[in-house]
Amino acid sequence: FIHSFIHFNYIEFDLMSLSRFNNKSSTYSKLGTKDPKSLTNQLFAFARKHETMLRGGLIALLTIAVLITLGSMAAGSGGTHASNKNRNAPLTANIVSVQLDNSNNNNNGHHFQHVMAQQCDASTSVCPDDNTCCPSQDGLFGCCPSTEGDCCGDGKHCCAKGYKCSGDICVATDPSMDPDMTWMTQFNLCSGPLPLERLEDVVNGTDFLYYSSMGNVAVGNSNLEMVAVVIHGAARDADNYFCAGKQAAAMQSAFPISKVGVIAPWFTEPQDNPPQGVVYWNGKDPNGVWRSGQESEPSATESGETISSYAVLDMILNILNDKVKYPNLKLVTVVGHSSGGQTVQRYVLSQHFDSSSDNTGTTHFRYVVANPSSYCYLDARRWINGTLQLPSEVAEEACPAYNMYEWGLDGNFPQYFISGPSIKGMISTYKTKDVIYLLGGNDTCNPSMIPGCQSHGLEVTCSDMMEGRFRLERGKNYFNFIKEYYGGSSTHAMLIVPNVGHFHSLMFQSTNGLKAIFSKPSTGNHKGKTHKHG
Repeated sequence: FIHSFIHFNYIEFDLMSLSRFNNKSSTYSKLGTKDPKSLTNQLFAFARKHETMLRGGLIALLTIAVLITLGSMAAGSGGTHASNKNRNAPLTANIVSVQLDNSNNNNNGHHFQHVMAQQCDASTSVCPDDNTCCPSQDGLFGCCPSTEGDCCGDGKHCCAKGYKCSGDICVATDPSMDPDMTWMTQFNLCSGPLPLERLEDVVNGTDFLYYSSMGNVAVGNSNLEMVAVVIHGAARDADNYFCAGKQAAAMQSAFPISKVGVIAPWFTEPQDNPPQGVVYWNGKDPNGVWRSGQESEPSATESGETISSYAVLDMILNILNDKVKYPNLKLVTVVGHSSGGQTVQRYVLSQHFDSSSDNTGTTHFRYVVANPSSYCYLDARRWINGTLQLPSEVAEEACPAYNMYEWGLDGNFPQYFISGPSIKGMISTYKTKDVIYLLGGNDTCNPSMIPGCQSHGLEVTCSDMMEGRFRLERGKNYFNFIKEYYGGSSTHAMLIVPNVGHFHSLMFQSTNGLKAIFSKPSTGNHKGKTHKHG
């Protein structure tokens, strides 16, 4: 009977259920198998060991198993299975755990068990846990960066939840759900693996987590010519951003793919259950205190020492700027979207890292700021009715903190700012940095203006609203401010991605996204210019 039950249902055997009875470690993994004999032997071995306990519940257990089996068989004719020929349907993925730390010790009250990922069906394909597994052209599976996404029949694209594939676009299944975006561009499928590394001893023996296609970044790589450092948004889904960044690297043509590395720093918070010995940040701000350069939580280290999120980025860039470890590296691009875009903009403004410290000068550093909710202005003026001017006394009284950090430079700075260059020094060097503002042409949602539109967490405090009504407008306003402030002498540029709203993968993988991230320094620095193609 058990043989038949397993054969029909491919049971996932959860060892945590067993560990509750025999007091074994609560660190466990979900093991999927299609070998009924192997799994039956496991079940019988467990039954023999706990015969007395199981005898009383055996009849009830078998009864439940019969009902489940009959229900599964009855529903089988209408369900999607791994052998289903309907390639447009997303496949249910088996959840597998990726063990990062063998220790079962508590880390200051935050117990780490697993970082979860999806193993797509019986294949070796792995996707971030909130993605949809879609059949791909190579016979394996690709990752659709959306829960319950619609897999397109070409094995290369998919649509976000609430949209369906229609030709080469995605159309809303219910246009009233987002009246501002009744259709959208299709996602490109990305793919695993999703290797997670540690940057060791960032503060007092405590490590920092990051995803990497190039192994341990501290070791070096003489083959690489380009590295993309991809900064996640408020959801801290570094695995998603890493997957999207790898796909963008595969799509670009400026560098051979074998000579491109992608890393995605992960600014963990307590709710991420970081493992013992890993630094993390306060999780009270839903948008992330790490985005403004705040210090990590003192409880993450035994000594209570902390480190700024920006200091971690300094460490990564200093490693990449080491010509002994990376002798052939020509370009490093730090790119962030949404809260990650805010991180990049404020980091490049205030950074302690100095690329000129390497006298060879062969590595160029670029910073791509994509679709942030706000920017840090260099003075107290804002665009009001088309004119760059100081707000009225009435407006300032209504929003007295509008030019405090993070929106301006009037004060309330994190320790990283205080210990770095002067405000005057920051402003002087900011104009010389290769900064590209990458804006979604459809990132125009503000629910107070378009009821029902999906803003993806647009921030609407008075300080934010003084920068513009929605992200696209705020980005244009800030770029125009930079041109006005520096008198056209900055090296900054703005690129607009048509038909794309607030989606990091579509931004990175668009024509202009690839141009911003990967174009070689000799052709990628468009001083003070705006580009709208792609």
